Amino acid sequence: MAELYAASIPLFQRGLNGLRIMLGKAADHEAAAGSETLLDKEIAIRLRPLAGQVVSACNRAGSDTKRVLGREIIKAPKPDQTYEALNERVAETAMFVDSIDISEMNRAGSGSITLGSAEKGNLRTMGSTDFMLMSSIPQFFFHLTTIYVILRHNGVALRKPDFLGSDAPS
Repeated sequence: MAELYAASIPLFQRGLNGLRIMLGKAADHEAAAGSETLLDKEIAIRLRPLAGQVVSACNRAGSDTKRVLGREIIKAPKPDQTYEALNERVAETAMFVDSIDISEMNRAGSGSITLGSAEKGNLRTMGSTDFMLMSSIPQFFFHLTTIYVILRHNGVALRKPDFLGSDAPS
């Protein structure tokens, strides 16, 4: 199996770049339309709106990585409601992810983490690598996909390379 760094951090880096591109195109779309309504748009009942999806994607890349590394997780404030604030959150998350030391992340892959709470009766322990590969990364891409769908559904001209965070042909 690949080392944990190689199996996770480059995915987060590329996905966060895609998120930055998608938010830029969304802001341009709204500026051209003279409206600011996309941040509150949702694609289905009980799925967070666009702004909440951005925060959730950043939490998966940032907070989950901090959890695996045994670092303090600071609870994020209420979802940001401007493109400027969301872009700042994405940039801060990307800066953190870019700062991860390869050997530290790979060492953390052999550890374990505890999730849930005893009070709620959902306390469980799992391996750090399993947590990243089976929970964090899939959830990260769930939120990125939801962001892409919300924006496409509302007329933002996105292409697959925007989602992928590159100018590579799709």
